[in-house]
Amino acid sequence: MYYLHHYFDPDFDYMNLKPKEQEDGKVDFYNLGYVQNVVRDQVIAEWRKVSPDEIEKYDERFLFKEKRFPMGRGCGVNPKNPDQLIALVNGYVYYDEEGRICVKELLNVRRNVDFHTGNIYFVNNIVVHGDIKTGFEVQGNSILVKGIVEGARVIALNSIAVEGGVKGEGRCLVRAERNIKVKYAENATLVARHSLLDEGHCLHSRVFVGKNLIIRGKAVGGKLYSQEQILIEGDLGGGMNVPTIVVLGYDPVDMYHFSSLEEKLDALNSRLTLLKVKQQKQRDEEALLSLEIQELTNKIRILSRKIARISSKIKSTEFSRCKLIVRGEIYPGVEISIGPAFYKVNDFLKGTTFSFKEDEIVLARFEKLKHRVREGFEWT
Repeated sequence: MYYLHHYFDPDFDYMNLKPKEQEDGKVDFYNLGYVQNVVRDQVIAEWRKVSPDEIEKYDERFLFKEKRFPMGRGCGVNPKNPDQLIALVNGYVYYDEEGRICVKELLNVRRNVDFHTGNIYFVNNIVVHGDIKTGFEVQGNSILVKGIVEGARVIALNSIAVEGGVKGEGRCLVRAERNIKVKYAENATLVARHSLLDEGHCLHSRVFVGKNLIIRGKAVGGKLYSQEQILIEGDLGGGMNVPTIVVLGYDPVDMYHFSSLEEKLDALNSRLTLLKVKQQKQRDEEALLSLEIQELTNKIRILSRKIARISSKIKSTEFSRCKLIVRGEIYPGVEISIGPAFYKVNDFLKGTTFSFKEDEIVLARFEKLKHRVREGFEWT
């Protein structure tokens, strides 16, 4: 007799996941193991010879008289060892309804990503047919989200598309090594190595793009970073009380790390200021407060050094290639930087292109560059 040994759980049921207790006694409700990942050439099952005395020790479902793999799509016999079944693609392994072992490349999550699924980490492409709820994370190769991304983390080795839009709640990160496409973005952080297309509005968000950033609607509040070009078809800014900053010419990932560290530094400095005020008012707790102030001061010093190191390594592009094009109205208070040059909008502008020439930001009417601008923006 031969026993088919599995290197995955043949009884795995993604519809009946349960939280696991950790070593410290706490229960992890976020990592439920939604999918059984395998990579190409990984061994997923193997024949083992069983003597008659040992048969009772094994699951009778996987005892066979002949070595014939219940083989379905996405897997095959190992050419180096005929007793082994291997994955032919990156994907997830499972038994289909006909009792065959299969490996599927596309993971369809036909519900919301929430406490029923937990975080999802997959080695190939993912389609989420619902929303990704606050506090959860999805990682994969390319990711399509049919619903809304809330205050979640979505990270892809290739590209991301969010058909329902991004409502980030100030705690969302959408990051792709290539392209991102969203219906709209609100209170979120988006990082794309290549290009980003926002089909609607972009509100109070941080956006970091390596090549082209296109916003079909208005952009209000937040910070927009692009190494090359930004096209905004609607309005830019929301008045003096709504800080809107545009920066062109620098590597987006460098700028993302730099911006994130600056935010942490600002939070630490604010905390330090509050502690010093509290120390002056509460003399009886002066010793404890002094210790906390010292710890915060050390953290600020270390973080400041990190920021200085990243700042010195930030990669720039040829600034003459950088352009900001706004078809709609630009509100006073918008701050624009292209490389070392800076421009603050003090009056309403409309249909304006900002470019870099002779160490200055130069303004031009958008209509004169209309066709050239259109050709310069490619979505790939």
